[in-house]
Amino acid sequence: MKIPPLHILLLGEPFAGKSTFTRTMPVPNLVFFFDPYGKDQAYLECGTVQEADDQGNPLMTREGCPIKRVWRGDQLLFQLEYYHDGDWQFTNGALAPVPKAYENFCRRLVDVDQEFDRWNTISLDSYSGAQLAALLRQKYKINPGNKYDLRHWAGGAKSEMEMIVFSRFGSFPMNVVVIMHEGFYEDKQGTVYRAPHTYGALGYEMPRGFSEMYRMINDPVSRKRYLQTQKDAMWNANSKYAPNPCEPDYQAIIASLTNETR
Repeated sequence: MKIPPLHILLLGEPFAGKSTFTRTMPVPNLVFFFDPYGKDQAYLECGTVQEADDQGNPLMTREGCPIKRVWRGDQLLFQLEYYHDGDWQFTNGALAPVPKAYENFCRRLVDVDQEFDRWNTISLDSYSGAQLAALLRQKYKINPGNKYDLRHWAGGAKSEMEMIVFSRFGSFPMNVVVIMHEGFYEDKQGTVYRAPHTYGALGYEMPRGFSEMYRMINDPVSRKRYLQTQKDAMWNANSKYAPNPCEPDYQAIIASLTNETR
């Protein structure tokens, strides 16, 4: 049986090992990296890091975002593209960003399909960072002003991220991993819901955009990490292939398929 591309929504608490799992996906893996520097170490420690070309020029996307490539010999493992809002200014008595990261990301996604033959996996690490970049764009560029209610900007950020994850990423013909953090919500009756952390109600809708949904667990008792791949009373999860629980590794997920092909 041919192994199909997996579109994975990966949930977990901070430091649960989400990036560590993502690096086990088939390479080369193009990683759109929005999280802070330092959280990229899970990828960088896997090989030799390249930050400049043969002429010594820093590696950059067409939009001017930094690139780091991680190699093992002649094999490209990861290309990390960093989408950070690094330009800031002092205005109206406060520190404020000059938001560029989200727009650069959107420009990058226009022509990424011309590179589909280069990548076996495309990853977003993480949704939370990209969502914040979208929010900063709404707050400081699209709808600026003396407003302090998140609702002024969160709706626009939610709508933009929904298009990215469902429409653009949904059309990618290779493996996809979108990393998200867990959210806890409580309704007026006091019922607690657990879902991906997003603005508005998008967290409840996220699973419909993915063929696989895993929850990354870092067990403090056994000090082991594993994937929850099926739904229980507290958390949503789903897999057509992976056992439950499952080792946090791509090969463990597809073991049933690879056994059939032998």
